[in-house]
Amino acid sequence: MIPTNDNGVGSWADNLITRCDTNKTAWAIPQDAVTALRSLYDAYKDALAKAQAPDTRSKSATTTKNEAKAALRSALNVFIAKYIDNNDAITVPIREQLGLPIRDTTRTPVPVPTTYPEFFVKVKDIRALDVYFKEMGSASKGRPYGYNGAVIFYGVLDAPPTDPSQLPHSTLATKTPYTLSFTEAERGHRVYIALVWQNRKGEKGPFSQIEDVFIP
Repeated sequence: MIPTNDNGVGSWADNLITRCDTNKTAWAIPQDAVTALRSLYDAYKDALAKAQAPDTRSKSATTTKNEAKAALRSALNVFIAKYIDNNDAITVPIREQLGLPIRDTTRTPVPVPTTYPEFFVKVKDIRALDVYFKEMGSASKGRPYGYNGAVIFYGVLDAPPTDPSQLPHSTLATKTPYTLSFTEAERGHRVYIALVWQNRKGEKGPFSQIEDVFIP
């Protein structure tokens, strides 16, 4: 948004300050706020000139210029956040004139999950299993866009379930791996596990295959 190079930040700031000064009444921007910003700009312009001029250029002048630029950029960010970003009078064309990015007000719809997580289970400790999951076919551990995690369905059963819906327990895992803990009485028994993705609206996708593991 705000240029980082020495000359660019100066011309960018001058444009914004001048336009805000000219339209301060229509945009309801206080005069003292514009004046304070202009003072920082003037200080930076003066420091930049001394840092670039052959007869005044020095390490000290460069340090002063950098400090003045940092102060100006910081003040510009505060000014924009306070008087521009939430100002109903500042339209899209005005933001373009000020050199500000156009904010995207269109919300990307949250997709309903259509795939299931790829997962595997590893022994973590006595009475504990780690469930690792990721997007099917992806090398990344990150969740797909719009998903808040994977719902782990599981159950310690005497016979294999014929459908994941028969698994009696479930928990939402927002990070991988997720640790499932069991009781001493469940040690040595077989736990059956299946996963589904869940989006931020609570909508679930299809079940994965059912995996079974002995509880250590």
